Amino acid sequence: MDLKVLRILFDDGAISSAEAVRVPFGKGWYLTCKKNNGDIVHVGTTREPGKPKLFRSLDAVASASTEIGFSELLVHVKEQKKEGGSTEDFKLEVQ
Repeated sequence: MDLKVLRILFDDGAISSAEAVRVPFGKGWYLTCKKNNGDIVHVGTTREPGKPKLFRSLDAVASASTEIGFSELLVHVKEQKKEGGSTEDFKLEVQ
C-alpha cells in the first residue's frame, strides 16, 4: 500500500502500529504496519503497490511512518553472529 492509503487507514483507526524491519541479507529496511484485524501490510510504491518499498536508511523509514501519522516506530534489527551463524533479534522502541 502507498503512504496516502495508509494515512487514510491510520486516520480511520484501522492501523495500530508500525515496524521497521531490516531486509534479510541486504541493505535497507521495510516498513510494515499492523492492522487492527491482525493483518500485516507493507508500505509499497505507487508503481508496484504489491511489492514492499525498500528504504535505504532508518531515517527514511521514520520519516515515512511519521507521514502516515505514527509517533512511535518499533525497530527490528537482526544480526548474524560470525561464530555458529545463529541469529539474535533486537527490538528498539523509537519515539
